[in-house]
Amino acid sequence: MIEFLALSSVVTMFIVWSVVGVKLMLLARRSRGFPEFALGLAFTLLGGLGYPLVIATPYLNGAAGALAGLLSIVCLSSGQFLLCCFTARVFRPGVLWARGIVALVGVALVVQAVGLLHSGMRGMENEGGFAAASPWIALALAIAFVNYGWTAIESLRYYDKTRRQAALGLADPVTCNRFLLWGLVGSGSALAITLDGIFLAIGHPALIQFWTPLVDSLAGIANGVFLYLAFLAPRFYTQAIRRRFTAAHGEG
Repeated sequence: MIEFLALSSVVTMFIVWSVVGVKLMLLARRSRGFPEFALGLAFTLLGGLGYPLVIATPYLNGAAGALAGLLSIVCLSSGQFLLCCFTARVFRPGVLWARGIVALVGVALVVQAVGLLHSGMRGMENEGGFAAASPWIALALAIAFVNYGWTAIESLRYYDKTRRQAALGLADPVTCNRFLLWGLVGSGSALAITLDGIFLAIGHPALIQFWTPLVDSLAGIANGVFLYLAFLAPRFYTQAIRRRFTAAHGEG
């Protein structure tokens, strides 16, 4: 059961995050927009490369395992930084404290990447290696929580704003729905990371070996669905959003 969910999550994340990432980077190539490029590359590094490499690393031996562990750290750290840059640029452009968060996240990511490399990710297979890496894993979870939590708060704030504007005919209901979906991606990820941190702190083998993969797998599948509807939504979905909005608010 867990193995099936984990595989479904990896496949869903790899396909949806990679496709959305490539789509956004192609859009950025035409528009020359930084937010599209940053988010597209973040999706590709996180869901297309980083998370699958994390899952594959324990099953690889020797140099292949070491290389996969190194690449996963680089991809995840870079993806998290780009996600933070996207949030600051789109939701808080030119705001000093937002730039400060980006700088702090960047420094923290470098520290946690160096710490993970020094402790040796492949050493996590035994108790001593896991104990050595645990502080850096905790830091990585904290950074990811800040990243996803921040983007969720900002997106849901915009959702509330555009929902009221759409009721007056001043915003597109589909755009409003995208803010909601992106907010769900961020809040769902932050919740999963919080549970992962709690399980790591308790340290019981059943929590780490069963409940952590279960939570992460369910979150990965849900995020894949939300991202698909936000960036690759079929026409019937967007039409349903507009019909539902019109029925609730009239023609505006």
